[in-house]
Amino acid sequence: MKVKSVNSIVFWGAMAMAFWLIDSIIDSIVFGEGSLFSELFNPQLDDLLLRLPIAALLIAVGFYFHYNDPDKKEIYSENKLTADNLQNIIDHVPQLIFWKNRDLVFMGCNRRFAEEVGLKSPSQIIGKTESEIFTNPKDIEIFHEADKRVLETGIPEIHSNQKEITGSGEEIWIDTNRMPLHDKRGNIIGILGTSEDITKRKLAEEESLQLSETLQERVNELTALYTIDRVIEKSDDLTQTLDNIEKIVLGALRNPEKAWVRIRAKETEHTPNENNKNDSSFISGEIRVDGVSIGSIDVGYSDDNNATKEEIDLITAVSGRIGRFMERMELQEKILSKERNESTQKIAAAVAHEISQPLQALTIISDMAKGDWKANIDLLDKIPEQIEKISALVEKMMDLENVKTMDYAGGVEIVDLNRSAGGKNPVIRKVLVIDDNEEVLAMITEVIRGEEIEVDSASTGEEGLEMIEKNEYGLIICDIKLPNIDGFELFKSVRDRLGATKFVFMSGYITIDKHMELISQAYAFLQKPFNVKQIINILNKIFNSGKGS
Repeated sequence: MKVKSVNSIVFWGAMAMAFWLIDSIIDSIVFGEGSLFSELFNPQLDDLLLRLPIAALLIAVGFYFHYNDPDKKEIYSENKLTADNLQNIIDHVPQLIFWKNRDLVFMGCNRRFAEEVGLKSPSQIIGKTESEIFTNPKDIEIFHEADKRVLETGIPEIHSNQKEITGSGEEIWIDTNRMPLHDKRGNIIGILGTSEDITKRKLAEEESLQLSETLQERVNELTALYTIDRVIEKSDDLTQTLDNIEKIVLGALRNPEKAWVRIRAKETEHTPNENNKNDSSFISGEIRVDGVSIGSIDVGYSDDNNATKEEIDLITAVSGRIGRFMERMELQEKILSKERNESTQKIAAAVAHEISQPLQALTIISDMAKGDWKANIDLLDKIPEQIEKISALVEKMMDLENVKTMDYAGGVEIVDLNRSAGGKNPVIRKVLVIDDNEEVLAMITEVIRGEEIEVDSASTGEEGLEMIEKNEYGLIICDIKLPNIDGFELFKSVRDRLGATKFVFMSGYITIDKHMELISQAYAFLQKPFNVKQIINILNKIFNSGKGS
């Protein structure tokens, strides 16, 4: 029987167990000597004397076939490594391989190593030393010291990289490994070494490292510029912004403790440290707004180091950002200047409106007296009060800051229509006068009553709207400047249901273009201060009273 060597012991061991089981079954069933369990695990002495020798014999046969299998011997024979086989293997390894004895004499190498040192075959290296192969004394010394360290310490030196110069002057990188060789007793008997030209790999690593460093520098640069943008966005104060930018730029430079930064913007110059006493080495970026140079940012080092390209790029980028910031500042200044001019116009218009009220009162007083002051002596008591009001308002106009709280609804054009009446006479001889100045309101109503026309009065827009809802009027005279609901809002609320009712605006302030359309839709516009005759003319034209001229 031929059994593969791998399974020989297992097979014959199984045969021994099978024999034991069969003999136990025969003794238990056929001869009835006991239970099958007792025969298997607790047999009689005579049974043991029979079974043990036969089982041992079968197991011995298995061991015999295991160690004397012809197929196994054939495999060992075919795969036995000879010196020639080993040499053939290492000759195809891409690395340079060599080995030496304890005296550092070469005992062998692969073909690649032999070719590298100028030998025709690996066998030519046997018995040679480094001084017989290499010509550079420095290389010989380095190799010798490295070999001695491994022999003395027994510690391998793995991936020892060094730069070498070839005969043609080319720089190359060599990766070398040295490992101690031991005999069966563990004694060091020599050195096995490998070496490989890793110049391409080294250059790739250096390029990758350089790219990584450049990327990091760019990240740092962008981070600094982003921080500058945040500083600019969060501050409207030029001086504070430039101070913060200087700190950021210094932090982004090499050797910030030796660097200096100087920013000139318009009339301002910023120098955060004293390193700029030596200006022999610096770079500069222009700060431009709308193509016009308005300043510069200079950076340098007190020890004359040259700035890197990344730092130059940083300064250029920072200068551009400062320029855009200055541009925004100038635009804001123009907007503020325009707003200040408009505010001044608003204040002046408001003051003019306030002056128009006492002037109106004085005009009406003068018209009502009609040159006969003795008959109208009571009107004289009202003149000083109105003059005092005018005087106080003139003083306010001299100091416009004190009248900031005055309202404004004006603009650029003074309008005085005084349109002539036309059409049929209204049936209703009733007038509503609306004005927030009680004195002017009282005097106008008195003039209208003097023309034998019924008149109502209101001092606010809301009150005027309520009276229009409850009554019918042939004429409504309304001041434009009113609290809450002004004259324009009131007119827009009632114009669609005025019918034959005439609407007259009166005001002492300047109106803007957008209100001209509303004013043109009214019957007339009375520019304060107006005289009594102007009111009477409008009344005559509308009601044809025939009284007054």
